[in-house]
Amino acid sequence: MRQADKDECLAGGLDPYLALVIGLNNSHLCITLVTPDGEPVAMLGVRDSKYKGVGMVWMLGTDAIEKHSIKFLRGSKPVLDLLFEQTGYQALYNFSHSANTVHHKWLKWLGFTFLREIKRPPYDSTFLEFVRLRT
Repeated sequence: MRQADKDECLAGGLDPYLALVIGLNNSHLCITLVTPDGEPVAMLGVRDSKYKGVGMVWMLGTDAIEKHSIKFLRGSKPVLDLLFEQTGYQALYNFSHSANTVHHKWLKWLGFTFLREIKRPPYDSTFLEFVRLRT
């Protein structure tokens, strides 16, 4: 797992492995991205949120994202479209650790909007709330 993703999990009070298991077990749709030779790039999914018609999107990546960055970027928008299409949600949202700046650039590139900065337990770490409406 990318160090930035591990740090984000820990900042939210979750062991990174546990975060992956929770995402896998609680998602309506879960996708694992791999290279042609089977190397894991990322696992992502969408689970219910407390808001009707809004899904909580998540992703945990590996260092292979950097090694295969062009293919990852080219495939990101179609995968996002698939998440909307397969789940039927009208919006996707979540929170990202403020230190995960590469993640923020990617989210902006995908068309997500950042709404606010909040402190989240258990360590009062700063996270940025983001959302994207279905187009």
